[in-house]
Order: sequence, then C-alpha cells, then structure tokens
Amino acid sequence: MKTTNGLAVFVAATLFFTGCQKDSVPSASQQPTQDSKYFVPSQAYLSSFDKLVSDHLANPTALGERSSCQWTEIPAGSTDALAQAVNNACAGGVIYFKAGSHTESQTVTITKSVILIGEAGAVLSINSTIQPVDPATGKFSLVPALHILNAPNTAIVGLDIRTVSGSGATAILFENSSQGAVMSTKITNFGFSIWIARSNQMTIMNNTIVAASDWQTNPNVQVMGIANQNGSSSYIAGNDISNGLWGIFLSDKYGTVTQNNTHGNVFGIFLCRLKGDYLLPSKQVAAADFPATLWKINNNQSSGNGYSGYLIIDAANQNILANNQASNNAGYDIELVGDTNRYGFFTASSFSNTVSAAQGQKVKDCGNNNTVSGVTLVNTALDPCK
Repeated sequence: MKTTNGLAVFVAATLFFTGCQKDSVPSASQQPTQDSKYFVPSQAYLSSFDKLVSDHLANPTALGERSSCQWTEIPAGSTDALAQAVNNACAGGVIYFKAGSHTESQTVTITKSVILIGEAGAVLSINSTIQPVDPATGKFSLVPALHILNAPNTAIVGLDIRTVSGSGATAILFENSSQGAVMSTKITNFGFSIWIARSNQMTIMNNTIVAASDWQTNPNVQVMGIANQNGSSSYIAGNDISNGLWGIFLSDKYGTVTQNNTHGNVFGIFLCRLKGDYLLPSKQVAAADFPATLWKINNNQSSGNGYSGYLIIDAANQNILANNQASNNAGYDIELVGDTNRYGFFTASSFSNTVSAAQGQKVKDCGNNNTVSGVTLVNTALDPCK
C-alpha cells in the first residue's frame, strides 16, 4: 500500500482526530528499568488452556475439582447464549464454544473472571456498528462487542470473532481487568480489535487481526488492531495485523512487542501517547497516562505499510528496537520524530530511544539523544524534519 499525495493528506486529516498527546509531557528519564517490570507469560500458563480442554474431553463427567459451573458448553447454532453462560459460571470457570456458528445481538459485558475457549471451527458473530462519535463531546465511543470489566484473569482463546454484518466498533475492550489474555483468536472487520484500558500484564498472543477498511473512505473513522492505552508490562507477541490505520498503537510502560507481523496498514507499530479522544461505555474519558516508555520491541516484521513500519513520536522515550525487519514501507521503515505539528497539534520530540537497524532500512531520526546503529540515516538536510 503506497502513499500517494492524496493518501498523505487523508491520513493527516484523519490523524487530526487521533489520541496522540496534544500537550508536552514531563521527561520519564528517571523511570527505573528493572527487569522485574517486564512481564512474560510462563509456558505453563500458555499450555494451561489446552490442558483444560484435554482434561475435560478425557473425562467430561468428572466431579470434584470441576463442577457444572466450572465448565459450560455452548452448542453450535446458539443465539444470545453468552451472557447467561457467564452469569452461571464460577469465577475462573470455562465457557466452551462448540464448533459452529454463535451469534450475539448486543454487547456482552463480562464482570467476573472467566475463560472463553473456542473449539476449532467456533465462530462468534456479534452485532456491532463501526464506532460512533459521541455528539455531545465529539469523542470516539468505545462500544465493545465483548467488554471485560473489572474481571482480571479473563482469557479469550481460539475464537473466530466477526461482525453480523458490516464493520464493527470495538471487538474486545479490557477495562480494569489486569492479567487477561487474547490468544489464538481471529478478529475480522472491527474498527478497534483489542483495546487495553487500565489493565496491566496482558497477554495478547498469536492472534490474526484483519481490521475494518472504513478509514480509507471516511476520515472520521479510526481503525487500530491492538491499542495499548493504559496497560503497563503488556506482552504482545506473534500477532498478524493488517488493513488498519495503526497495526499496534503503544502507550504506557515496560511492554514487550515481539515476533509480530504488521503489514498493509498505514502505520505498522506506533509508539505515542493515546490521548483522551475516546469514551468508555461509562462515558468516562479514556486517556493514556504516559507516552510509550521503556518498551522492548524486537524480532518483528513490519512491511508494505502506507507510511511507516515503526514510528516513534510524542515524547516516546527509552524504548529499545532491535532485530526488527522492515521493507517496502512507503514513507520510512523506522522514523523517530522530533517536535512537530505535522498532525495539526503539537507533539513533543521522541528522545533517548535505542534503535538497532539493518542495512537497507530507511531510518530517519529527528528526535533528541536517540542512538541508532547499523544503518546510514536519512540525510535530514535533504529530507528535512517536520
């Protein structure tokens, strides 16, 4: 997807509404960098979901540790069955979607810790409309299909999530629900596929996201694959994300982004501060507390995007980018942005980031005190910072 002049103007107009920080932020240079701040899910945790299913299949009538509220099966062909299943489930119980179609006519709010698992071939279609702009505030409403609210340790594994028709709003919103997970799930045709709001130590892993394309014709629509707004120590790995304005949008601190493939977006991986242009279902404004700070971004692939593979802006600082692949991005493979009004408002310079790039990658550094190695930088005398 190459950027034409028309697309560049369209993207600039669209980004005028985006949540990047619109005012300067204090330096985060004194933040500690202890490894204990970084979260990596254990192999035991990753394997536990398969074990839940295999144990159940081996002995589906077992009593004792597993009561009827600890395992709920939703048969194929279900309609509006999920809310009741959640209501009947134990805290920590499993809701198992059998292979086949399942339909929900409205938002399902999950307020207890449960595990949603899809048998191979389970498709969950949810009635949803691309996110509306709130008429009173002009902010984007995060209208979720699945709203994980005050429900830590909730996981969604192995589902195929779609809209009933047209483009959807927000597929999955985690709000105040730390240590949750979305794994091995496919999400198709939503404006916001996974949104993390005040939820820490999240595992977003091995998902396939094909975003809605409405942004291409409507500048008042935003489309993001994974939005980490307020979520420290997130672990985002092995995802394939395409077709959005932003593939992965990162704010907050101490996250890890590894082995993802972002392609056919405008921005592949975007380090910024997702500001308060969004409303939670409660009508509370959702806004990032921090710019992207102290993220480890390594072993990713970001290619064929309409502007950049990796863009670092808006006081993003102390992030480490290493061993990332990037090619055929229409603007830059990696760009570290300085003070700028390029999107219609001021964003402060990126600073103190460390980038290890590869020869052949197009890298532009207009920030402050960044360290870039392995590549000859774009000559900013010929291609000025802006």
